[in-house]
Amino acid sequence: AQLPGGHYYLERPHWPDGARARIEVLDLGAGAAVHLRARGGGDWLFDCGNDRDYERVVREYLHATGVNSLRGLLLTHGDSLHIGGAARLVSEYRPATLIDNPLPDRSIVHRRLREFFKQTGLTPNRLAGEDSFELGPNVTAKILYPARLSLANKVDDQCLIVQLKIGPSTRVLFMSDSGPET
Repeated sequence: AQLPGGHYYLERPHWPDGARARIEVLDLGAGAAVHLRARGGGDWLFDCGNDRDYERVVREYLHATGVNSLRGLLLTHGDSLHIGGAARLVSEYRPATLIDNPLPDRSIVHRRLREFFKQTGLTPNRLAGEDSFELGPNVTAKILYPARLSLANKVDDQCLIVQLKIGPSTRVLFMSDSGPET
């Protein structure tokens, strides 16, 4: 940052009127949280960071952007840096739709989270390859990986890969922490 040209200040982007969707990727270091706002469809989060980042960044961001409820939460995989704050987020925002990666993993945090879902009466959707869900009018998400009954050999290759289709021609690929096999 001390080098000339090492950083630039930019104006906050102005989203065009009539945009079908807005995507904000929150900087959580090694973790992740992506906010998707589909016009006429509501607010979604793909992952929510670890517990500390949820408290410090994600929750503050949601409050600052006027998000009072979530239409959905998608959990890409069991890494605590991606889903560690999910129990608190679900308690506070109670998303209408909850999508969890169906593949087994070694994550203690993920096991505890699944137990929390059972205790609170939540039944997450377990979507896999070729399943689609709507985020809003003309905004659809499709699970590309894992395929149904997939048996990934490495933890990094057990992340949900999601293709977002916005309108007739725009595609956005969410790959989370996908590994080389994916």
